[in-house]
Amino acid sequence: MTIRIAKSKGKYLFPTYALTDVFKATFMSTLREKGVEVPQSIARQLFCRRWVVYAKQPFLEACKVVEYLGRYTHKIAISNHRITNTSACSQARFKWKDYRDGNRKKGMSLHAQEFLRRFSQHILPSRFVRIRHYGMLCSRNKTTLLNLARQCFGIQHWQRPTKEDAQTQVFDRLGITSGQCPYCKQGTLEVVQIIEPKRRSPTAVITPNYRFHAA
Repeated sequence: MTIRIAKSKGKYLFPTYALTDVFKATFMSTLREKGVEVPQSIARQLFCRRWVVYAKQPFLEACKVVEYLGRYTHKIAISNHRITNTSACSQARFKWKDYRDGNRKKGMSLHAQEFLRRFSQHILPSRFVRIRHYGMLCSRNKTTLLNLARQCFGIQHWQRPTKEDAQTQVFDRLGITSGQCPYCKQGTLEVVQIIEPKRRSPTAVITPNYRFHAA
């Protein structure tokens, strides 16, 4: 197969429309090879339509890819140094980069409500995270698949770290023994009786008292 470079002045390798036709034919051929039955009437309609192939100039170096992804995984929507002024009249002024104008840095002023609205659009919904692991590093399959890969390379199996109970964590971090008498520092406090309040207000919530003794 001979590859002929198109007259693109160095902007692209293949014409976008030609790449669209090749992708369309390859996609439909792969579906048939995988056993997906596509009716001839639907296939004819798909071939008559113009498909959209997203073609964009790639990053030149790997460090550029890491830098691009790092903006979304380890940074917030706007850094503090970009906010230049917040006035008492509910105005926020910040710096931004205009990529269409040669990456020039410009200033913009927004009302506080509009500024917060744009900032909140970058907050992820509940139970969503910025970084997800797939394949062997997926949390659900890490123990099984990662150990299988380690076995193939002769590496020691990975074991999930054991979690310490609450009493051990309190003692290690605060130096407090759970259930110990705070005065004599001896024995363990145990609940022997719950003293209910003799008189209860119809509206107030009264917490019952507890009587302890050192075991």
